[in-house]
Amino acid sequence: MDTIVAAVVQAIPAYAALDSRQVEEVRSIAGWTLRRVLELWASDSEPDDTDTHRFRGVGAVRARDGRPLAAVQRAYRTVGPHLLDILSKRYGDQLTATDVTALSRAYLRLLDVVSEAIQEGYEASARTMSADRETSLRQLVTDIMRGRQTYEGSLAARLRELDTRLPKTFDVLVVGPGQGQVVELDALDVAFSDNGVNLRARVDGLSVVILGGSEDTPVRAGALVGNAGATAVLLRSVTTKHVPRLFRIATAALRHRAARSGTLFTRGDVEAIAILTGHHDGDPQALVAAVIGPLVSEPELLRTLEAVLWAGSDTRAAADLGLHPQTVRYRLRGISAATGRDPRRQWDRFVLLAALTARA
Repeated sequence: MDTIVAAVVQAIPAYAALDSRQVEEVRSIAGWTLRRVLELWASDSEPDDTDTHRFRGVGAVRARDGRPLAAVQRAYRTVGPHLLDILSKRYGDQLTATDVTALSRAYLRLLDVVSEAIQEGYEASARTMSADRETSLRQLVTDIMRGRQTYEGSLAARLRELDTRLPKTFDVLVVGPGQGQVVELDALDVAFSDNGVNLRARVDGLSVVILGGSEDTPVRAGALVGNAGATAVLLRSVTTKHVPRLFRIATAALRHRAARSGTLFTRGDVEAIAILTGHHDGDPQALVAAVIGPLVSEPELLRTLEAVLWAGSDTRAAADLGLHPQTVRYRLRGISAATGRDPRRQWDRFVLLAALTARA
């Protein structure tokens, strides 16, 4: 089976970039197909309705994945010659010409059913997606958040089919109700209508919108959340590869008691909550990078931050560092500018301490 899967991946460019999960899926389908060929050969029977139904389903899934129809059909055509080669090498001295002819006919009969069924399923799914673009766009957002759309080739094809675009990096706003009213998708569309937004959905009970990444996004998001009395998480400059984990910890943070009405969390906040609550997606180094990463190249600011947090006051930190208190205050302003956090604010101080503690 490894030989056949490797041959398919090597022969078809669209399959060369599949991730490990998708390759395993190819292996499973190829294995079932080959077993079915051998069953038809051994029983001298014809493919039945179950075969048609199964391959229509395969075609429908491939359409949603965005894998080209021609590539999918070619994958099945690629399997046949390799199956014959394997059988010839292993059992060549036991097979007659009649046996090989019968096997070839069984394979061709199944291939005929496969080709037609996959095309029918593929085209039916594509028609459904095109007929209800809004639903399809919302399903795309859901798939991205849940990690079902990480393969770049299939994502690009899906975006083309839906006549939309998604930058390599983008912002995600995840909105929960908090103690106020639920922020509906239409309200998100109005708030960010001139910000390149066209991807939004309700995912796991939360309103999610994917944004292009404008500089004023944090201000707009803060105003939206504040006016609605909602809670939200703004994830900036994320990718389809990393957003599923971030969405999971954002969801957990919005359901934590720390998420109070009018709260707008950023990535550092949800990373800290994930670590401190023992969430399985917690990542200490991600917390460090998100919160104090900008200070890595500023060792004086980093030392000053540590001194202030552990000493408890600017004056005591200045004494510990052998600096004038005004110098420490000047550096604190630099720390706030670099991290977006003020060590004097209770929550920011908490998150900064968490990141310093997690630092290796």
